Amino acid sequence: MVRVNHASSHRGRRRLLMFACGASVLLLGLWLVKSVFFTPAGRVRITVSRETTRITRPLCADGYVNYRKALNQTASDGVTPGNNAVVLIWQALGPAPVDSTWRAEYFSLLGIPVPPTKGEYFVALDRFAQNNSSSDANARGAGPPVDAEHMWRVAEQAVCHPWREASFPELAKWLAINEKPLALIVQASARPRWYTPVVGNQILLAPFPLSFSMRDVVQALCVRASLRLGEGELEDAWSDIMACHRLARLQSQSPALAVPRLAAVADEGMACRADLVLLQYTHLSRARTTRMRADVRSLAPMTSLADILDTGERFCGLESACIIARGGGQSTSDAFGELTTNSIKRRIGKWSISVINWDTVLKALNLWYDRCVAAAHKPTHAERAAAYAKCKEDLKHAKAKQRLTSWIGWPLSTRSATSNHMAYILVDLLVPAESDMGDADDRASMNITLVELGFSLAAYHADHGTFPTALSALTPDYAATIPDDMFTRKPLHYLSKKDGYLLYSVGPDLRDDGGYDLSLHRAGESDREDIVLQVPAPAPVPTEE
Repeated sequence: MVRVNHASSHRGRRRLLMFACGASVLLLGLWLVKSVFFTPAGRVRITVSRETTRITRPLCADGYVNYRKALNQTASDGVTPGNNAVVLIWQALGPAPVDSTWRAEYFSLLGIPVPPTKGEYFVALDRFAQNNSSSDANARGAGPPVDAEHMWRVAEQAVCHPWREASFPELAKWLAINEKPLALIVQASARPRWYTPVVGNQILLAPFPLSFSMRDVVQALCVRASLRLGEGELEDAWSDIMACHRLARLQSQSPALAVPRLAAVADEGMACRADLVLLQYTHLSRARTTRMRADVRSLAPMTSLADILDTGERFCGLESACIIARGGGQSTSDAFGELTTNSIKRRIGKWSISVINWDTVLKALNLWYDRCVAAAHKPTHAERAAAYAKCKEDLKHAKAKQRLTSWIGWPLSTRSATSNHMAYILVDLLVPAESDMGDADDRASMNITLVELGFSLAAYHADHGTFPTALSALTPDYAATIPDDMFTRKPLHYLSKKDGYLLYSVGPDLRDDGGYDLSLHRAGESDREDIVLQVPAPAPVPTEE
């Protein structure tokens, strides 16, 4: 009789069962590793939908949304070479500001041929100084060498008050050689549209060649306006100043936020500064000052900050996330490129990109862009500031909740937690500091309001030979209403002086600094700053005749 060892048989079956279970777990694990960590390069790791990518067309060859093409299509809608101010401006500047890598594509998208390399183009002040400092120029009898820093200091002086050619001969020469390009730029300012294509591999890293060039152009127009005021050419001076205002508003049509918007606001600030120089002409007739005020009021408003956040900035953020998603591998350093700081690289380098649910990331980005857009739509500065502050505070708390994921690491975290952690990293990195941009926009708006009141005060002075003791004296003959300080919703500060007046807003910091004008002091000299319009004692100036 054969005796059966039931205990041994039971142990064998148990080992076989354990082996089968282990093999199953191993196979399942290998399948998960393959599907998660070794996702085929061609696989789209996102869902193209309104909730994730916001737009569903056009698509790149790999199935991801082509945000750069979509942004160019939106910005160029209704634009032709005949109504686009940028076309004339490039005729004045020449092609040099556009990097040769993107030059052919840029001008092709603009719908015009690449301008010739050589031509009678605008010469920036620093290049003018360099050309006139060369030994060759000096040997030709072109005059003494000119130092670039000296020229910038002279330009800063000249733009602050009327001047004559004999006062700053180098500046007068600079303006003379730029006469034809500046005429083209003034002509361009009368066009209704501004379309400058976005080129490059990524919206975030796209070059904005016009934004930097326009600073030099607007400065030249303001300097020339001061010269024309000094020479008694009032109408020509006003033409230059209004061209600066129009150019600032045209630039605001750019769908990107950071560089072009800041450039537009800065150019508007220079134009308002030129208005102040003209307002020293307290002997202007009432009819003329009334017309100038009407010209300022007729200017097109700057493009809504909310619209730019909703298109250009949103597309930039979503595209950046998609670039990382399609990068693959265990690190995002290659896909992120210049976008990522070393700190961010270390944080997201712990995880495989494939582990992250990129739909979760895109939805989170859209949520925060929606909140920024809603904040920008608020009707008053106080409401916008409160909404921006709430966004900032909520983001701070959300990031704190996800911080544990960073400490523990992804092996002990859920895919959802890892994806949310990535989302908040990108929100923090990509969603713009809209409160700062909103403050800059509101400062520009307040500045132009003060300029309008300045022309009303000049009209009052034309009739009475003095300025009013209170702003209320301007209504209804010189101004229909007196606006409040947009930052406090309280009356503007106005102080009548024997020889002029001081008019100011407290600005976005809501602190009354007594009309402290930071532009009249050195940078870093003080943290005080109001938005100021001040007219001192009327200086002897040419009459209207």
